Amino acid sequence: MPAHRPVQILAVIALLGSIATLWFTQTGRPPRSNSRLHEEVGRALAQESLKLLRPGGHLTVITRDTSTFPQPALDLTLDGLRKELRQAGTAEPTVDTLQVDTLRPVQVPSGDFAEWIRRAAAGDVIVSLLGPPLLTEEQRQALGEIKPGIVALCAGFQPDNSTLRRLSEQRLLQAAVLSRPLASITPVKPARTTGETFDELYQRVRATDLARLPDAGVSP
Repeated sequence: MPAHRPVQILAVIALLGSIATLWFTQTGRPPRSNSRLHEEVGRALAQESLKLLRPGGHLTVITRDTSTFPQPALDLTLDGLRKELRQAGTAEPTVDTLQVDTLRPVQVPSGDFAEWIRRAAAGDVIVSLLGPPLLTEEQRQALGEIKPGIVALCAGFQPDNSTLRRLSEQRLLQAAVLSRPLASITPVKPARTTGETFDELYQRVRATDLARLPDAGVSP
């Protein structure tokens, strides 16, 4: 009957919504990511890497293996990095992936990171999308002179500022993109540009900036 048609339409819409929710849950399809923001993070990492890359040097990217457990944000960051390198006319980087437990804090195993550094030549750059090299003192001493430039994305979980300063002093970190402390992030508001959103949530730091990091938080 016509009087019941609106009710029937609403019931169908609700049913379709329930089916869609169930499908997303069962298939494990990840939620949509802010693609422009994550690509901007990748571009920032590429730009800092290009400043360290020397003629004849090679760029290596360390990231998580996302084939088993998809992580769209990380894939978008890598895409943004590659796009920026191509735009600069730089050769395609080597991408090394790690099967990292998604339930643990993001970090490259120290032994693996030490081996990447040992194999790199002067003028090369290592970009880690999984944080900086947190090596033991013995591993650092065994490396001797640090030849490659090292750039890291420190998003979410990240070392405290005293650790970042020490890494800079040991030449284990020349540049980074850091998450800004939650307390410094403006409450949700419409983002007018990708760059503005990036600047609200992240901060680029270089060796001189790392040396001046305060003990608590990252200065704006």
